[in-house]
Amino acid sequence: MADEERPETAPEGSQSEAAESGEAAPQEHAEGEPSGPPGAEAGLAFRLDEDGTLHADFTPSVNNVAVDGDALRRMLADAGYGEVCLFREKVAELIRRQRDSKEPFSLAIGGHRDGAVEITIDERGAAAEAQLRHPCGEGRAVDDAMIREALTAAGVTEGWLEEEFPRLIKDQGQTLTDPVVIARGVPPADGEDTRFESLVPDAPERRPRNLGDEVIDYREFGGLVTVAEGDPLVRRQPPTEGEAGRTVTGETIPPRPGRNIDFKTDSTVRVSEEDPDTLVAAMGGMPVVTDTGAKVEQVVELETVDLSTGHIDFDGTVVVKGDVAAAMRITATGDINVGGTVEASRLEADGDITVNGGILGRGNVRDEHGEARTDAGYVGAGGSVHARFIQNTMVDAGDSVLAKDMLNNSEVTCENQVIVGGRGGSGKAQIVGGLTRATAKVETSILGSPRSAHTRVEVGYDHAFHKRMRECRDALADKEKLLADVERMLNYYKSYPEKAKQAEKAKPGLLKRLMATQRQAEEERQELEASREELEADLEHIRRARVVVRKQVYSNVTLIFGPKSRTTDEDIPEGGVFTLQDQWITFRRGKG
Repeated sequence: MADEERPETAPEGSQSEAAESGEAAPQEHAEGEPSGPPGAEAGLAFRLDEDGTLHADFTPSVNNVAVDGDALRRMLADAGYGEVCLFREKVAELIRRQRDSKEPFSLAIGGHRDGAVEITIDERGAAAEAQLRHPCGEGRAVDDAMIREALTAAGVTEGWLEEEFPRLIKDQGQTLTDPVVIARGVPPADGEDTRFESLVPDAPERRPRNLGDEVIDYREFGGLVTVAEGDPLVRRQPPTEGEAGRTVTGETIPPRPGRNIDFKTDSTVRVSEEDPDTLVAAMGGMPVVTDTGAKVEQVVELETVDLSTGHIDFDGTVVVKGDVAAAMRITATGDINVGGTVEASRLEADGDITVNGGILGRGNVRDEHGEARTDAGYVGAGGSVHARFIQNTMVDAGDSVLAKDMLNNSEVTCENQVIVGGRGGSGKAQIVGGLTRATAKVETSILGSPRSAHTRVEVGYDHAFHKRMRECRDALADKEKLLADVERMLNYYKSYPEKAKQAEKAKPGLLKRLMATQRQAEEERQELEASREELEADLEHIRRARVVVRKQVYSNVTLIFGPKSRTTDEDIPEGGVFTLQDQWITFRRGKG
């Protein structure tokens, strides 16, 4: 056993000798435990001065470990400073600088400190915000007088929101870490642009119309309003100046005055000799109100349209008292009004198309290859389409499609909304089969069929919009790449003046052209960025879009909201509203 290895031990008497000499014997530490005073492993040392302020002193080292809030609190507790009130913003600064700094520093992180209120005013002076600094230790708490003093010192004299004062005083900056609006100015009321007021009751309008939740009265369909030469059509209401606002510092904010818009006239209208703000008819016909005044359209009245009349192509409004026979075509720059029914024909109008009877196509609107059938029936309007029912027909409308009783196996597309039923319509109004597509809303009493005919409804998706968005993003990416390339070249020549001189010698004016390119590209980039933001804001129409069903939804109905879709797998025996919520198509029972 003489050769057996034994663990090394300290020589006898070494510990007592160290004790006798006054030197501390080396202490062994468990693995992972810090050695030295609290905070040493992070390069931190803590001290409390005679004023009761707690300081953190930092010494950089490659061996320092990064700290977070929890680790720092443990270090302070171990150092005996766990009860000292900490300055929250200084603690955050300490954690950041301890991680990044290469130089030693000292920072006051706690102790006694008065609360404080810092007031900031936005660039336009429309609002002032209060940022609280919480009190510490025996410091003065934030109170009503302190808030008022801060507002006065910042020059805020208008619009104090005194109802916010108690909330700030109660919180003392402990949870309200973000600025709180504490004063608001009075925004200016911008002036109204020129308005054009119709002087002809029930005159049709050719200007954007937002139906919103307006209920449709089908008794309004049909009927022809006419005027004679000299009849007043529209009165122009001048723009208003608006009302000035005031900033929180008492300065006046001028309003944006309304735009003056002149009449836009043609040969069918003229400005009144007695009143320059009134437009009168220069000929007899049907008046139409527009964005910039009015015009008078010629009107042709026919008993029917069939083989005896031939196809109709008219510069104005076409009125058919009876029916439109199969395979006929009517084209008009105004409206088309039909008193009877339309059978498998083609109707196209720049204005509205109204059919007091129904629109009846022939067979499916598309063939087995998915191509539109030209003989099935087509109705296209720059405005809205109104009918009692629409069946086996392809319909395109620049505004809305309004049917009294039914959409059946048709393909309907419009830029606003599709409403089937409503006031004056059938309580059993129904959409069955086909595809019904609208940007804002589709509304009906019954959606689908008990015979499980596949019915598709699409809202909130605009193919033209997504094309514009893609083009805008591509152009923006190209412009940002150009800017990066130009900036890289300018930085290169700035860093190497000799190279810049050589480049100028080889290509005189190169640097000026680069800077001009940079300025122009930046302006274009900002314009594209603004366009992109406007387009992205327009995505709100998908979130606002809805499908309203008043009574019942059958199975085998596919609902499409932009890129999302859902197919009902069972009947829903009650009304409600389909909307897009957090990327899911949801159904909320009850009236929409």
